[in-house]
Amino acid sequence: MTSDGWEWIKDQSPYWEAPEALRTPTASADLNLGVQIIGSNFVGNDVVELVAEYMAAHARLELWMGQHEPPLTMRRNFEINRVASEALGIAYEAWVEFETA
Repeated sequence: MTSDGWEWIKDQSPYWEAPEALRTPTASADLNLGVQIIGSNFVGNDVVELVAEYMAAHARLELWMGQHEPPLTMRRNFEINRVASEALGIAYEAWVEFETA
């Protein structure tokens, strides 16, 4: 049987799946976490500023990925999104622990 170039996807672990708490108010779990943090009553302006910078960086990454020339391959998109998803999972878990404390 000939190779179809998709062997790399078979060995991938599943993405971190965003919990229900990050599925609204927007379609972006990254932005929704930012909204939760900015909207909380117990973070200071320094944290709000950092979160806003993260949200802007996330938007720039999405634009870069969509406008890249030549277009990114499916594999490269997958790799970038995997790293971003894992980072979001770590940030969300840290936020939940902080909020609980």
